Amino acid sequence: MSPIPEVSEPAAIDPADPVPSEPPEPEAATDDPRAPSALRHSLRFRVTTSFLVAGLILGLVYAGVVGIYLHDMEDQVAINLLRLEAEHFEKEMATNPSATLPNTRLLRGFLVDPAKGETTADLPAPFDEWAGDRGPGEHELFTPDMHIKIHPLENGSLLYLYHFVGEIEPLDKSYLTEILLVGLVLVVLLNGWAGFLLARRVLAPIVNLADQVGRTDPDAMPVHLTGPFYRDEVGALAQALQRAMNRIAEFIDRERRFTRDASHELRTPVTVIKGAAELVRHRAELGQPIQAPLRRIERAVLDMENIIVTFLYLGREGTVQHRVAAEAETDATAVVPVVENLMGANRYLLEEKEVEARLEVIEGFAVAAPEPVISIAIGNLFRNACQYTDRGMVRVCIHPGRVDIIDTGRGMNREAQKAAPRPKEMGFGLGLSIVEDFCGRHGWCLEIESEPGKGTRATLIFDDAHQATPAT
Repeated sequence: MSPIPEVSEPAAIDPADPVPSEPPEPEAATDDPRAPSALRHSLRFRVTTSFLVAGLILGLVYAGVVGIYLHDMEDQVAINLLRLEAEHFEKEMATNPSATLPNTRLLRGFLVDPAKGETTADLPAPFDEWAGDRGPGEHELFTPDMHIKIHPLENGSLLYLYHFVGEIEPLDKSYLTEILLVGLVLVVLLNGWAGFLLARRVLAPIVNLADQVGRTDPDAMPVHLTGPFYRDEVGALAQALQRAMNRIAEFIDRERRFTRDASHELRTPVTVIKGAAELVRHRAELGQPIQAPLRRIERAVLDMENIIVTFLYLGREGTVQHRVAAEAETDATAVVPVVENLMGANRYLLEEKEVEARLEVIEGFAVAAPEPVISIAIGNLFRNACQYTDRGMVRVCIHPGRVDIIDTGRGMNREAQKAAPRPKEMGFGLGLSIVEDFCGRHGWCLEIESEPGKGTRATLIFDDAHQATPAT
C-alpha cells in the first residue's frame, strides 16, 4: 500500500503584501444600433466604406493615368515644336543664309559646322555640356528640364535647338495637381454618397425582414414571411427564416400538446396506482389477498408505458419526406404479429366487460416502417375501441394494405366524427388524435365511420406503394 502524502499547512498571509485587485468586469453588451461598435459593424457602414475606398482607389488610378498622359502630351508638344522650328529655320536658310537663330527665354538655337572643324565644345557654356556627344534627333534632359533637337541641314551643318520646358512646367504642374486633387475629392465624396444611397436601398428589404422577425410573437408565428420579397438573396433568406419559423411553431405546438395530453392521460393511471396502493396497504393490514390490486397497478404501469412511448415518439421532429426516406431503408414489418401482440397485451381492458376481442386475417401484409410505429398507431385505435365499448365485440380485420378496427360501442354523431382527431374535449379519447398525427407524419390515411348507438369503424390504410408491401 502506498503511503498517504502529507498535507502541508497553507502559508500565512503577510498583511504587508499587496492585495491583488479583482479583474474588471466586462462591459455589458449593448443592442443599441446607434452604438459606435454596432455602427462600425453594420452592413450599411461597410458598404459605404467600401464605396469610399473604391472611390479613393479609382480616383488615384485616374489621376495617375491623367498625369502620365499629360506628361507624354507635353513631351510630344515640345518635340513637335522643335521639329517645326527646325523646318522653319531650314527654309529660312535656303533663302537667307544669314537667317537669325532662335534666341528667346524658352528657345535657343546654335549652328555647328563639322566641315569647318566645329564641335559641340565650341558652343557656349553650359550648352556644350548639355549637347555632349548626342547624335541627330530629339533628346530630353531632366536636369535641367529641357528638350534638345539636333537637326542636320542640307549644307552639312547641325542645328541645335534648346527648348526650356522647366520655365513653364511648374505652373502647369501646380494647376494640374490642384485639378486632380479636386477631382479626387469629388470622386470619393460622390462614391461615398452613392454607396450610402445604394446600401440604404439594397439593405431596406433586410431591415424590413429583421423588423418582421423582431416583432414575431411566439404565440403567432408569421406564415407569409416571404410575401413582400423577390426571389433573390433576401427572398432566399426569408424562405430559410420562414422554414425555421415553421419548425419553431411545430415545436411549440408539439410541446403544448405533449404537456396537455401527457398531464391529462397520465392522471388516470396515476389515480389507479394511488388507489390500488392504498388498497394494498389496507388489505395487507387485514391479512387479505392483494393480487387484484397488484394487477391493477401492473395494468396502470403498462398504460403509462404506452402513453410515454407514444408521446415521446410524437415529440420527435421530422417531415413526412424525411420519415418516408428513412423508413424506406428499414426492413418491412409484418402487421399480423404486431396486432396479435398488442391485442394480447391490452386484453385487460375488457376483463370486467362483456366484450369479446376477435382477430380476423383476410390477407396479411407488411409495412416498410419500424414495429413500434405500427404498434402505436394500431394500438391506439384498438385501446380506444376497447375503452368506449361496454358490451358486444371489438374486431380487428386485416385486409391487404389496411387494418379495420370495428367495435359495437356508443358510436359518434357527425359533429363528433368531424372533431374525432381532436383531443378529449369530444369525449372520445386521444387515440384518434394520435393516429391522425401518425398518418400525417407517415403518409397514411385514417377513415372513421360511426353511428350513435351502433359502433365505430376505424380504418388505417397503408396504400402507398412505398409503405405497404405484400407479406411473404
